[in-house]
Amino acid sequence: MCLALLVHGLALCAGVLGLMLLARPWSNLFVPLGGVVLLLLCVAARPRPSEEPERLLERERFPALHKLSDRVAAALGLAPLDGIGVSADFNANYRMSGWRRRRHMELGSPLMAVLSADELTAIIAHEISHGANGDPLRVQFLGQAIDTLAAWGQAARPLSIGNLGRGTPADHSFPCLGCRSSSRCSGCRSCCSPGPASCCGW
Repeated sequence: MCLALLVHGLALCAGVLGLMLLARPWSNLFVPLGGVVLLLLCVAARPRPSEEPERLLERERFPALHKLSDRVAAALGLAPLDGIGVSADFNANYRMSGWRRRRHMELGSPLMAVLSADELTAIIAHEISHGANGDPLRVQFLGQAIDTLAAWGQAARPLSIGNLGRGTPADHSFPCLGCRSSSRCSGCRSCCSPGPASCCGW
């Protein structure tokens, strides 16, 4: 947390110093160039809110899941979630999305396919408890500091942009645990229709 605070502080100082360099009389060309560079370093550290889940499960189509989420949230002293999303990841997460800080939980269809009812309740309670503990704010604060350092590192080595992704396997598919098909698919899209939620029988 201290390192993240240091990174954000450096970014703020860079922005202030950049404005000061641009505002003062320019004795040579390097003064405005230095000011622009410092401002760009500050811009790289700008807040970047999390995106909403790509696919949201409507309350009307999945009432049991939403009612379970509402009961868990009420037990933790929280308001109902603003939305529940589904993904093709073997994972689950809780996030505060957008500038309006809307609270979303995203559930991976492969994970949900292998959970019992009690395990599902435990997963939902675990994810919603992140909101009660204020974890998304801390994670976003730390994550933005990491993103800022990555952006600064990329700016310091612009020639490395062309090497990004080398050696990374192009096949990101995985066994679809929620499907009856034994073939590999990318997020249930190739063997199920219309998507992960339907193939896992939610």
